[in-house]
Amino acid sequence: MPHPNGYYTLIRQFESATSPIRVWYNAELYDDDGRRLRGSASGTASNIKFSSMRDLTSIIVIVDTQRVRESGVTFGQIAAYIAMVGLAELRSDPKIGAAPTILSLFSTSGRERPSGLTSWDQAYLEALYHTSHWDRMQLAEIKTSVMNDLAP
Repeated sequence: MPHPNGYYTLIRQFESATSPIRVWYNAELYDDDGRRLRGSASGTASNIKFSSMRDLTSIIVIVDTQRVRESGVTFGQIAAYIAMVGLAELRSDPKIGAAPTILSLFSTSGRERPSGLTSWDQAYLEALYHTSHWDRMQLAEIKTSVMNDLAP
């Protein structure tokens, strides 16, 4: 969990975000038995497994309907975007580079807007939900899985 001063930074980032759709994630820390932790993390950690896990408890999605309407996106595109940001906790301004993802829906890079969840998005979500959040190698496993799913 962020330090209290970190919350102020997150709130300022949320308030100043330029995307027509903003997301706020609420989370709690849990031990390896699924009990909610109060304060600092505790439990049995190893080089393989985390001792505590941050897990989402709720997600708030705010849609600026005027800005969405002005952007010219469809309802299906909006639904896919919200699904992606709702199912995968993301940074407020993810660095997506050239990845073919619905997350580029509101970017001004001039590329074609995806019509919905792309194969990249689907591979990422599948990898995210089929790897253990307790595993210290989860990020590497996600990357490998996405690459394997998208390889020709």
